[in-house]
Parts: sequence; C-alpha cells; structure tokens
Amino acid sequence: MLKVARSACDFIINDLNRTYDAKGNFAFSYSPLDKTVVFNASLLGSRLLARVYSFTHEKELLDPALKSVAFCCGYQKNDGSWSYGTLDFHQWIDKLPYRI
Repeated sequence: MLKVARSACDFIINDLNRTYDAKGNFAFSYSPLDKTVVFNASLLGSRLLARVYSFTHEKELLDPALKSVAFCCGYQKNDGSWSYGTLDFHQWIDKLPYRI
C-alpha cells in the first residue's frame, strides 16, 4: 500500500498545477487539466503527502504539503470555514446540518 500511496504523491507533485501566493505558498489544482483552486482538494493532496512523509521521511513530500496548507490557511475565514475555492462562483461554504 505504501508503494501505491507514494506513486499518488508523485502524481500530486508532478502532474497537478499550482497557484502561488505572494509568500511562495501554493494550492494544488483540482486536476492536471485545469488550474482551479479548490481548498478541500488541495488539502487532501497535502494530507497524503504528509501521511506518506511520516513513513518515508522524504523531505520532497513534506515541503509541498506545508506550502499548500499555508496557502489554504491564508484563505480561512474567522469562523474557521473556507469557501469552496478562489473563483467568484466558488464563494459558497458547506454548512453542517447541526451545531457543534
């Protein structure tokens, strides 16, 4: 399973497009075919990179994960939520059906 997960990391690092901020942090694109920033997709990729890093200790996995998380955190709202993405028509937020 680690071999398959590591291969997926190569896809994230090498095939997904990146959108950079002024600090050099970035979000991964939703797919290799576009440059759309979708926060949950970028964070999901970051999570896999960090998870595989925890087994392999390959710095080339951790650095992009940290930069992607930093990018996404820059868009987090005061209430802890995120819009779906950065485009004008992505400015909606999934709401939980209950209060925490």
